[in-house]
Order: sequence, then structure tokens, then C-alpha cells
Amino acid sequence: MSNAFLRAFAFPLQGTNLWVLVAAVAAYVLPQVLAWLFPISGWVAACFQAALVLYFALFLQSILESSMAGKDTFPAWPEHPSALAYLESVFGILGPYVVSFLPLIALRCVYADFGNLGRKGFAVVTTFLSGPIPQAVPNSPAWFEPVSWCLAAVGMAYLPMALLIWSFFGGNAVLNPFIAIQNALRAARSYAVTVGLISGLLLAWWGGSPLVLERIPWSLVRSVLAVFSLAYVLCVAMRLIGLHYFLNRETLQWERAR
Repeated sequence: MSNAFLRAFAFPLQGTNLWVLVAAVAAYVLPQVLAWLFPISGWVAACFQAALVLYFALFLQSILESSMAGKDTFPAWPEHPSALAYLESVFGILGPYVVSFLPLIALRCVYADFGNLGRKGFAVVTTFLSGPIPQAVPNSPAWFEPVSWCLAAVGMAYLPMALLIWSFFGGNAVLNPFIAIQNALRAARSYAVTVGLISGLLLAWWGGSPLVLERIPWSLVRSVLAVFSLAYVLCVAMRLIGLHYFLNRETLQWERAR
């Protein structure tokens, strides 16, 4: 089990997987480059990047499903025959994320300055949907930060199982924490390793990437490396979650309950 989890860290960098990841990063950075070179509205570039982020969410879900099936290569870029199927797949990623961090999002909403955030555009989204990544909220009480860290930890512990349950049983099951806890305890050791590795990876990215990027004088290079590192972290996280299911599918017995 441990070897399979450790190999997940090399998964995005193996063979054609690396080139798929590079293509995704290039597609995301391209609008930013065009906005610098030509008089394109920053909002146009931002909207295009937002659409690419949603599409990348579909790709992450494909990695999750491919890993749950035990496959070792990146899946093909997802295709959807209709807008409804597209939205259902997007919610397959965003739904478990929001449910997992809903208490933290609600806490931030209580103490957020909506007027100030509204003047900063996308700061509204990043403040509420940043999940485990710390966000400064001015004029909050002294207990706000430690409680936020605790809620972030709870969300991180819930998210992997929420993604698996949503992918396998649909959205309604994610809303029942007893189902998530029960299935996490069925393979408790493997699930604890999965959550620990993903949490450690995110903390290392959050704490380490600014220290590395601030030493690079070229803003375009910083943007490319920042996007690449985050995409790598997310791909590894999805791989780890999918592997947890694949390695414990006999214990979980979800196929029988389906």
C-alpha cells in the first residue's frame, strides 16, 4: 500500500502524463500572456481562465475515476455531449469541496466585509472558496484563526471520502456525514495515510511555493511555475484518493451496495 501511495507522487510526471500536464498549464497561462502582449481586457482573460479551471476540474474527476479503476495513465480529455452533463461533472468536484468546507466558508461569511471584497472582484470567490488555504479576514475576533484551522482540518479529513462517495453514489450521500465516517473507518489506516499525504502536500505547496517563487525575477516564469505546481498537487491528490478506493475496494464493498 505504501509503495503505491508513494508512486502517486511521480504519477503526473511519468511519460505522456507530463506532457498532458504541461499542455494544461500552457492553456491556462496563454490568456494571461495575450493580455500582456495585446490590448485584451483583463476580465476577458480572467473569464477564459475561469472556464479552463472548470474544465480542469472535469479532468481531475477523470483522474479520480481512472485511479479508482486502477489505471496508471492520465485519462483522455473529457468530452460531454450536453451542457447538463458538463455541469453534472463540474459539480462532482465542486459539490464535495463546498460540502466539506461549508462550516469554514460560513464562518468567513459571518466576518467578511462584503463591500470591500466586492471592490476587489474575484477576491469574493477566493475568500470563501479557498478551503484549507488560510485567508486573512480583517476585524475578526482572536479565536477566528484557530477555529478556522480546526474547520480546515475537518474539511480536509472529509473531502477525500466526499469525492469518492459523490463519484460512486451521487450527491445526496455526501450530505450524510455518518456514511462518510462509516466508510472511512472501514479502511481507517489507508484513509488516514491518504488524508495525511494530501494535507502534507498542500501545506508544503502553500508554505514552500512562495519562498521559491519570490526568488524568480520574471513574472511570467513565476506564473507558469505557480500554475504547474498547483496542477501537480491536485493531480497527485486525486491519484491518492482514487488509489485509496482501488486498494480497499474489497473492504468497502461499494459495488455490492450499488
